Amino acid sequence: MVWYVFSTVAMLIGSGLYVSSARHAERRPVLAYLIFVTSLLGGEAVLYSVGVLLLLLSGSEHFLEEPLLAGLFLLAVVVPAFVFARQKIRRPPWMAVRGKTEPEDLVGWEPEAVRTPADATRPLRRAGLV
Repeated sequence: MVWYVFSTVAMLIGSGLYVSSARHAERRPVLAYLIFVTSLLGGEAVLYSVGVLLLLLSGSEHFLEEPLLAGLFLLAVVVPAFVFARQKIRRPPWMAVRGKTEPEDLVGWEPEAVRTPADATRPLRRAGLV
């Protein structure tokens, strides 16, 4: 139990140190940290679950009893999840949020008009609900 708590705290601190140097310059540090940790843990959970499910369905669960093979399995889970999370924090914010691929995609883009609370409730007032 102590090993699990220590490794989790070490991973979170290490992630913070890594994200502070690897994030895109325009991305806020706390947001980059949250994106990295969420992507890393989510990717690991999905890859681990799929890997274990495939091992169970194929009848090869004894594969995880060998320390070397279990280590290789965990490496096969952690490395792709880390690469995925790293790629997410290195992209500029406009690519991550709007799904744009090139800066020229933003030419001519203008933000939506600012709506006031009165504008938002106008259809309800016309219908007599407010």
